[in-house]
Amino acid sequence: MRARVVVPCIAAILSAPLACGSSGSGSPSDSSSDASISSDSTAAGGDGAYAAIDAGDSAEGTGATGDAGDAGSSCEPGLDPGFGAAGGIEVPVPPNPSAAGGGAVAFDASGRILAFGHATSGSGSTGPAVALARYDSDGSSDATFGTGGVWTGTSMDVGTSELAVQPDGKILAAGGNFSAPGWFLLRVDSTGALDTSFGSAGYAAAPASNAYVAALAVRPDGHILTLSGQNGNGNGSPPWLLAQYDATGHLDPAFGANGVLSLPTPSWSTPAAAVLQSDGMLVAGGYGSNGPVLARVTTQGTLDPSFGAGGIATASLAQSGVVDLAIASSGRILAAALTPGFTFRVIAFTTAGALDTSFGTKGVTDTAFAGKATSQRLAIDSNDGVVTSGFVASQQADAGSPFAIAVTRYSASGSLDPTFGSGGRLIMPFPSGRGVPAAAALSAARGLAVTGYWFPAGPDGGQAQVLELARFRCLE
Repeated sequence: MRARVVVPCIAAILSAPLACGSSGSGSPSDSSSDASISSDSTAAGGDGAYAAIDAGDSAEGTGATGDAGDAGSSCEPGLDPGFGAAGGIEVPVPPNPSAAGGGAVAFDASGRILAFGHATSGSGSTGPAVALARYDSDGSSDATFGTGGVWTGTSMDVGTSELAVQPDGKILAAGGNFSAPGWFLLRVDSTGALDTSFGSAGYAAAPASNAYVAALAVRPDGHILTLSGQNGNGNGSPPWLLAQYDATGHLDPAFGANGVLSLPTPSWSTPAAAVLQSDGMLVAGGYGSNGPVLARVTTQGTLDPSFGAGGIATASLAQSGVVDLAIASSGRILAAALTPGFTFRVIAFTTAGALDTSFGTKGVTDTAFAGKATSQRLAIDSNDGVVTSGFVASQQADAGSPFAIAVTRYSASGSLDPTFGSGGRLIMPFPSGRGVPAAAALSAARGLAVTGYWFPAGPDGGQAQVLELARFRCLE
């Protein structure tokens, strides 16, 4: 589930949370209080249930091999001791990398973990090489995938990235850069080879020359949806772009205008997440200067007039923005959000796009931690409860990382689950004790997979990075 908080945004936790993921065209700057919680939309609309979401959550299940929550009632939430060494593994990167990042993580239908990232190899490199690795549920590299468990791609500019797994097991990776053109969408087959039948030699065409990818989703029939932002000119954010591709990687002319719908979102807004309803409509979310922004789009590529105001819904929650989305079985739309107070925030919307006042306090639940916290992911469990994950500034003795992984669990009404962790909160370090969180995949059934990076001491002056992948279990 999404663009989201990636490595370059970690420093923003010390300043403005909405700097994470904002495009070069601007970021929300409204400093007014968000005490007034309201919605611009009250129209009635249709409903739907969770069908598919970006970052591979479409592969979520409750009975597949490798589920991290199947150890029974005695299972304690935390690092999965059956994954790697005490819950974590080191991800291979090129020798002496000068920069590395774990851009996206996903679970496939068998419970294996996919990690997509990039690394630049010191001097003489023409750019970052992208790589997709697959790991079995015990953390061992899947030798049947690519070369030694890894597919390596050509150099490309990666600022954000997303992963999704198709029903046939093929893997989609998308990415881009906030500050310069660099949009890409590629497909790797289930054996770890670039699928050259997709698009042009494995790569699909961008919906616009200045686009960057914010979210990725796959329909059951194989159609692919990308939600993109556009690098602006400093006079406001250009419209969000929703593109639909057919199964062969070409823009679908039956959707929108030649495969692309331009969403008339508010000025200075940034897309971040997307989720498919069971009826095929897609809900896109992000943040604007006055708060969260949602849009709902029909299967034909038109805005749904029954949602919000002409298909666009907003909520007056200043400096709060959507970073992930999920749909409850009732059709309620749930969003993980950033806040100016560095808390975990969950916002509930009705099927019509209004704040759902039956959830939390006037549709909003905020959860504070001892340190500054940033949400990344949100998932729905089998009882319509809500699980969120992210990271929190901690006071670890190891100076290598000031961050820890944080998870919260709520009832369907938005109250913290007192049986989970400490009063509904759980804080866990990386196995190494040094990881700085980068990307995450959250599934109530499968657990949480997180990539991070740290700098080992050595003759390189601490510039080389080590990538780490950790798995946490029993979150449902």
